[in-house]
Amino acid sequence: MLLRFKISNFLSFGEEVVFDMFPNPKRRKFMEHINHNNDIPLLSLAAIYGANGSGKSNFIKAFNFLKHFVLYQNWIEIIGQEQYIDSLCFQLRKEKKKGINFSIEFLYKNEYYLYTTKIELKNIYEKLEKGLENNRQIIYERNGCELKTSENNSFDKNLSKRILNENKSSSFISLNKQFPFLKENFSINNVYNFFNSNLCVLGINTNIEDLIGIYSKSKELLCFAQKILQHIGNETEKLSIREVPLEVYLENRSDYLGKGIKESIPDTYEFVIDRAPIFRKETDQKTKTIKIKELLFQQLGKNGYKQKMNINTQSSGTIKLLHIIPILYSITTQEKIAIIDEIDNSIHPLLIKELIRYFYSFNPKGQLIFTTHTTQLLDQQNLLRPDEIWITEKKEGNTQMYSLNDFKLHNTTEIEHGYLDGRYGGVPYIREFNFN
Repeated sequence: MLLRFKISNFLSFGEEVVFDMFPNPKRRKFMEHINHNNDIPLLSLAAIYGANGSGKSNFIKAFNFLKHFVLYQNWIEIIGQEQYIDSLCFQLRKEKKKGINFSIEFLYKNEYYLYTTKIELKNIYEKLEKGLENNRQIIYERNGCELKTSENNSFDKNLSKRILNENKSSSFISLNKQFPFLKENFSINNVYNFFNSNLCVLGINTNIEDLIGIYSKSKELLCFAQKILQHIGNETEKLSIREVPLEVYLENRSDYLGKGIKESIPDTYEFVIDRAPIFRKETDQKTKTIKIKELLFQQLGKNGYKQKMNINTQSSGTIKLLHIIPILYSITTQEKIAIIDEIDNSIHPLLIKELIRYFYSFNPKGQLIFTTHTTQLLDQQNLLRPDEIWITEKKEGNTQMYSLNDFKLHNTTEIEHGYLDGRYGGVPYIREFNFN
């Protein structure tokens, strides 16, 4: 569960921005939107608004960058080294600052952690602490090749210095996964597992890999997806996985396709076109027989007629939902965090509104954070609390980020109208068009 996230000197975030999931205790509306399962109450959702180019997507990219840095050894070198790091730092000031700064505070398996880092190509600073403010224990602190740990956590100093010197641009967490040279690795492994399994970042063009495989492994997920499609009026009566031998799948299809599946596609592979998973090939390694799986949508037609349709017949919005639904399912049942850029892309505003209502009906255990332009969600009487709404606004190239909780809003205030009128910022300033 996310408590707080700080960014500075990354893309459009020149100065430090602090984002948090703490509810305003004075607001009594929608108390069910607050997760009270742990010591600190936390909001289950945050919706981020702002004009195009204000920094919303950069906020999502910050989570994605930090996740990759923590998990993958030498990731900075792999993506382009010094020129790439320099380009990621805030550019719109004469005197450039070095180093990207992140700080993330989170809860994982009943333990609170604070991870802080300053990322430069030739020097990495990191600090991992366990516990809450005023009662924190340092797990490790690393500055370049120098490593410090708590007194009860011994390590081979020569070994650590050599490994850090050979991997100057890697996070210590990724290195410790490969070279576990600390005596006490429990907390570091917890942090690795949090980033790897509990933090899901979905960019606007990101696909969930092996989507058919994911749905075919869980009847509960398939049922969840079916209920969502039914709930939002998709006219899909039943969602299912069809599994057939290759020969059956190829009936009434070209020989060229069959040859391609047999010879050009790996033994286990999901074939995707424009984000739509067309089919999944599975090969039995003993018998070498090939099976094909595909998603089928049983939909209603005229006079009660029913037909099973493949994914080629579905809209971009339905395909976008199929990528979002596994993430939504995971955060309804587990303390995971889903961060989604432009959740409303290709999806009707009324459907997004119903999706948020449906999400809350499950009393979710995790958190959903997303960017959006759908102003119909800005409804404190029927949908969202003001402390769940965040605004990004750019001034002199620098992204500022703040919650509507910073404004004195009466519980009868119509937030959508106020936002569109520019009362809270985060809307585009449109000059008069002149084509002369």
